[in-house]
Amino acid sequence: MKKIFLLLWLVLLGLSKVQAYQFEKNGIYYDIVKDKAVVVTGDVGYSGDVVIPDSVEYDGVYLEVDSISEYAFRENESLSSIVLPKGLTSIGESAFSGCSGLVSVSLPEGLTSIESHSFDCCTNLKSVSFPEGLTSIGFCAFNRCENLTSLVFPASLTSISDNAFNWCSNVDTLSFLGRMDSINWNAFTDGNSANQNIKCVYINDLSTWLNSQRYDIKIWGDEALSAPDAVLYLDGKLLTNMVVPEGVKEIKPYTFYGMDSIRSVTLPKTLKNIAKSAFSNCTNMSSLVLPEGLSEINSYAFENCVSLTSVAFPEGLTEIGDAAFYGCDKLDSLSFPASMKAINWTAFCTHKGSYYDSCSCEHFRYVDVKDLHTWINSVRYLDSEYGYSHLYFPKAHLYMGGKLLTHVVIPGDIAEIKPYTFSGMDSIRTVSIQKGVENVGKSAFSGCRNLSSVSFSEGLKEISSYAFENCVSLTSVAFPEGLTEIGDAAFYGCDKLDSLSFPASMKAINWTAFCTHKGSYYDSCSCEHFRYVDVKDLHTWINSVRYLDSEYGYSHLYFPKAHLYMGGKLLTHAVIPGDIAEVKPYTFSGMDSIRTVSMQKGVENVGKSAFSSCRNLSSVTFSEGFEEIGERAFTGCDSLHSVKLPASIKKIGVSAFNNQGVEFQLYALVPPQRESNSLGENLVYVPEGCIETYRMAWSDKVNDILCLERQHDWDVTVEAEDKSSAVLQAVGGVSDNEAARNVVRLKVSGTVNSYDFMVMRNKMTSLRELDLTDAHVVYNPYEHYQGCHSWNDSLPDYAFYRKDLRVCKPPKSITYIGQSAFSECRKLTSMDIPEKVQEIGGYAFEGCNQLKEVGFQEGLERIGENAFSNCALQDTIVFPQTLKRVVWGAFQGNSNLKAVKFPVGLEFIESSAFSNCSGLSEVRFPASVLSVGNDAFVMCDNIKDVYTYIIDPLQLDQTTFSAEVFKNATLHVPETAQNNYYWDTQWSQFPSIVTFNEPYEYFYLNKDLVIDEETPRLEGDTIPGTGEVQGPDADLNPGSGLVVEGSESQDLGDVHLKDDGNGNGASVIGQGDKDGHCNINAKNLHIDIQVEANRWYFFCFPYPIDKKNIKYAGSYVLRWYDGAERAQHGRGGWKDWAAGKLTAGVGYIFQGSQSGTLTFQVPDAKFDGENRDILLQNHGADEVQDAGWNFVGNPYTSYFDLQDLGYDYPVTIWNGWSYEAYNPQDDDYVLYPYQAFFVQKPNAEDGITFHAAHRKTKLQSEAARRANVAPRRMRRAAGVERRLVNLTLSDGKVTDKTRVVFNARKRETYEVGCDAAKFMAEGVPQLYSLDGQGVKYAINERPEGNGVVSLGYEVQAAGNYTIGLTRADVGVMLKDKLTGASHDFSEGDYVFSSEAGTFHDRFLLVKSASATGVNGVFAAGEAVVDVENGTIAVSGAAGLRTTVTALSGILMGIIDGNGCLDVHPGVYVVNVGGQARKVVVR
Repeated sequence: MKKIFLLLWLVLLGLSKVQAYQFEKNGIYYDIVKDKAVVVTGDVGYSGDVVIPDSVEYDGVYLEVDSISEYAFRENESLSSIVLPKGLTSIGESAFSGCSGLVSVSLPEGLTSIESHSFDCCTNLKSVSFPEGLTSIGFCAFNRCENLTSLVFPASLTSISDNAFNWCSNVDTLSFLGRMDSINWNAFTDGNSANQNIKCVYINDLSTWLNSQRYDIKIWGDEALSAPDAVLYLDGKLLTNMVVPEGVKEIKPYTFYGMDSIRSVTLPKTLKNIAKSAFSNCTNMSSLVLPEGLSEINSYAFENCVSLTSVAFPEGLTEIGDAAFYGCDKLDSLSFPASMKAINWTAFCTHKGSYYDSCSCEHFRYVDVKDLHTWINSVRYLDSEYGYSHLYFPKAHLYMGGKLLTHVVIPGDIAEIKPYTFSGMDSIRTVSIQKGVENVGKSAFSGCRNLSSVSFSEGLKEISSYAFENCVSLTSVAFPEGLTEIGDAAFYGCDKLDSLSFPASMKAINWTAFCTHKGSYYDSCSCEHFRYVDVKDLHTWINSVRYLDSEYGYSHLYFPKAHLYMGGKLLTHAVIPGDIAEVKPYTFSGMDSIRTVSMQKGVENVGKSAFSSCRNLSSVTFSEGFEEIGERAFTGCDSLHSVKLPASIKKIGVSAFNNQGVEFQLYALVPPQRESNSLGENLVYVPEGCIETYRMAWSDKVNDILCLERQHDWDVTVEAEDKSSAVLQAVGGVSDNEAARNVVRLKVSGTVNSYDFMVMRNKMTSLRELDLTDAHVVYNPYEHYQGCHSWNDSLPDYAFYRKDLRVCKPPKSITYIGQSAFSECRKLTSMDIPEKVQEIGGYAFEGCNQLKEVGFQEGLERIGENAFSNCALQDTIVFPQTLKRVVWGAFQGNSNLKAVKFPVGLEFIESSAFSNCSGLSEVRFPASVLSVGNDAFVMCDNIKDVYTYIIDPLQLDQTTFSAEVFKNATLHVPETAQNNYYWDTQWSQFPSIVTFNEPYEYFYLNKDLVIDEETPRLEGDTIPGTGEVQGPDADLNPGSGLVVEGSESQDLGDVHLKDDGNGNGASVIGQGDKDGHCNINAKNLHIDIQVEANRWYFFCFPYPIDKKNIKYAGSYVLRWYDGAERAQHGRGGWKDWAAGKLTAGVGYIFQGSQSGTLTFQVPDAKFDGENRDILLQNHGADEVQDAGWNFVGNPYTSYFDLQDLGYDYPVTIWNGWSYEAYNPQDDDYVLYPYQAFFVQKPNAEDGITFHAAHRKTKLQSEAARRANVAPRRMRRAAGVERRLVNLTLSDGKVTDKTRVVFNARKRETYEVGCDAAKFMAEGVPQLYSLDGQGVKYAINERPEGNGVVSLGYEVQAAGNYTIGLTRADVGVMLKDKLTGASHDFSEGDYVFSSEAGTFHDRFLLVKSASATGVNGVFAAGEAVVDVENGTIAVSGAAGLRTTVTALSGILMGIIDGNGCLDVHPGVYVVNVGGQARKVVVR
């Protein structure tokens, strides 16, 4: 039924909009109403040009057409024009709506109203003329007439309805010719209240505009007609300087809203009220004259009048509304009349402020009031459910009657200083509050930053919240008797206050009342700036509330650095009188002055945190009848170590005392109620008869409950026993179960072993303090921990693993702290490492998470893996100078560690050593560090600076530092080494590398350091007391080099030049001048050579060396060589050195009894740049091979290439096991530092000159050799004159060599200058060639003769030996006379068996054209072929093709022009441009 009724209603509603017509005339449909014709809709729509006649004939009667009915022409889109009748008085609803073809409409004079939607959506309508007589335009009458541009409204028009011209987006001009009673606020909107398309508004008189209503007041906010981009014209002239006529009493809301043309406004004396937003957004208004008699300026009246620079408020004005001058940022001064009663808190807000908390008026500099009553009593704040909001002038000075108000006197007839009255007034210096004032309101003086003095009078009862907040200059305040309450944050941020004195009348002090900016509102309010707090008596202090008990817990006032005074006397001994049943929460929290507390009989309860953080409180006594201790009542009382609780105690609250460090004596026979952690991990002493009761009741503390009657402190002297514990026997023995359990403090002297450590760790469950200073640890095989036992002078592994020790002093005699000795001793807070300890074992203190301080002593060399990992080490660790190695993970996880001071002498920082030490901000590597492991400082992301004093960058792993450190930290390097670090791949990851030139104590080198003329020298420290600057010490490791250029000196201290004994030594290359000045000077030079026992070494030094300056741990032999003796006897020449000094430039041999370091010391060593001449002695002999032998050597601390010597004759060196002869014409050889060698004086030479310009470091020498080897070998290309054959003899361990050179220009007998006699070595195979006289040759240069050369050898043991061919410039065969075999070296080396002995005639070297190919260098026309180390290289072969073919005929490769080819060892045919040679590749 309901559905049928609804359907019928909808049908009727639709039919009501279909107008019935009575007749049709000329295509127009009419109805007759009251003898008038009404145009209505008909059967056929209208189109084209339609003319409605003034009258129409019907049944012979002419009817006047006076109206157009609703919907008459609706949606007739083809209607292009309409002529309306002259007598038309009304146009009905939606009459022409949707007639989008209409372009213009002329409305007749008699028309009085246009109903709603009449021309709605006539989108092409461009103009409409409104006739005089029209009184109203209805709702949406011209809605969406998008092409309308300007509208002229007749004087008769009184109202324009809602949305009348909505979405007419091209209308830019409005003209109002008469009085307008009402213009709906959104009559001209385009979807919102801002009509941004309207640019001009014309009116004929202000009265019309002033009296028309253009706004709508709604419960959710006002809406008003506004045209923010429009200008107002009055009588055709732009309205800029507006004078409102007399008689006007009110400027209605939004009257001139957004009228930018207005520059100045003068208002009439009759005006009483300026309504809401009357002039808001008049952005060009710069002048405003307010009349006397004006009583109210309403909300937003002048909002955003951004050009307004001044305003004078007249006498009689009582109220300024919400945001009345909001955004008027050019206003900088205000003067308020005595009549003022209310100024809204947002009245003068700046755009930088906010409506929702406090309204900051930062642009004001001047605020003037007539008297304080006016100012104090005018309301400028909002007290809402969300809190206060208030007006705030943070940069303004307050004036009273034109005079700067610096000293404020609040008269007694003002009972309350209202909230925010003087907030932010920086001009105020002093405040005097007279008697009669009872309350200082919220934030009354907050932010008065220059207020330094406040005086209160008796009668003041309350200082409200924030009253003096952030009065940062306030230095003192005296609270009067009668004051009962100080509110929330009343003096917050008054950090210059350092003393407080409270009257006896105090009842409540808010917990945030005196907070410092460093404090917080949300937990406890720390008042660190206070030093003095005085109260009249303890009743006052205890009963005044200073805490907040909320659902989140207590918050409280806290004076951590203040002393409490009572009546002017420092309160050190607090006696709580018996008439105070409860000591309230936080009463004495943080009062460090209190030393003792005595609770008199009658006190029953100590509240939460009542004495917390009284750090000097050492004694508390409770009287019988005391029952309860509240939560955290004595937490943080670090000096409180012993507490006696009476038998009446019933309850102990959560964490009532420190977790450790306190011992309790309980006399209650029944265990009191104990809440979580109430007694911490402390020991509790109870009557012996109740001990089991307590242990059962408090099962979680079973090991902490001891007998009151037992002895707990022991000092014993013992002698270790083989099968038992002497310490246990000393304290009561095995039979007394409670004996060891009740030991709390123990000092042991004498000897202890594994048994004693087992007892101390496992049986003494309550042991807290242990002193083993005078104990000596001795060996015992008993395992106190699985797999661990005691050793002499070592603290055993796992000695106190997981022990609950608070204090431990290890034996002073130990040298080693064992693995995990104190691991997971989580109560240890500090540890002094004994002086004799050399090593701390792995995990020794791992997991001691309260260990904050460790004292390391000189003598410590090694800290083991994870030794201090995951401890709580604080601030800075200072390591001893003796420390050499920090092993992996040693300090990882110490997040509170800020810095570490590594000593000069530290060599190794292993992987993860300091990983996850997130507090580290700086790392400095001393010059001694040789290695830093991977992850050593990973997860130390706060490292901002890395200093390295290492000259030669050590190898750094990609993960040594975290990516953040590599990305963000600054690397600081020695100025001398900047280039080294810049080009080092890992170190160069630091984005910023800066240099320093700090004094150096020490540095070392692994590579070369070249200090050129522009680079600053390395300076050392100043010697204390002398002012003398000493050069830094230096270690130059094998293969490194120091080169200093220029004349400026590089002074050094103790310099160690290190040599591995195998030719790998350190170099120093300096320069000097003719006056003896040297640019490198060492106070003490140490030449440190590593030697093996019973091995010979050849030395020659650049300095004379005293015997006393030769340092060697074993016995040794030093010999020199006497060439005259050999010349005379044909053998010998070695003589023991017996002189007091080694001669510079002379060779010596050395052999020691043990392996180790041989050191030659040279005081005041100078490294000049002079050439060195070594004279050669001419020792005449009967046999040429024995004449003129000299044992000399390299006179420099550097490497020297034979090619640079200018000496073209053979030299014989010692290779460590045998002699080798080298000819500069044929061989590349570099003399290493201090190397001695033999030469045979040629007749044409008197000596050898070493030219300083050719000195090189090892690295320089190797680089030069790589660059020069190929050119040199090319220059030595085999020719017709000299053909070399190099042979070797080997026993598989040692190889000896000899050389035969075929040269037609030489003789078969020995010749000085080209031949080298064989120096025979003992104990190793020897190979040599012989001539007809049996002379042994190392180098035998001779004519070919018959092409046969005898070879001799000497071996010390029977066995298999090998003769090899390393170079053959001619084809040769080896003939074994013993076996009759002829050997072609193309087939490999020759292996033979031999007895021990010397054999001169077993082997012959026979020249053979068909035999072994060339191994070396040969010429092929202009081209040169070099065969060496698996490579065939061709040079000088431009335009030629070289083929390399195996003997089997297989083509191995082709070289076009110059180039090289790598091949496997074997024999090949090399054909260069048609010239072929057989070659051997080895």
